[in-house]
Amino acid sequence: MLDTPPEHRADLPEGGDVPRTWLDITRLRADTGFEPAYDTERAVADHLAWLRAGNAR
Repeated sequence: MLDTPPEHRADLPEGGDVPRTWLDITRLRADTGFEPAYDTERAVADHLAWLRAGNAR
């Protein structure tokens, strides 16, 4: 879990109506059988561990 100050706020924009096809790997999977090694949860945990190990931000 991230240690953030209680006054920290992150205002995120509302989602739009345009599909974000650049994030869609359906065709890549169908054409090549590709499966990503990292889902979002694993990627974030790995990155936080990397930062905590003293690597530059």
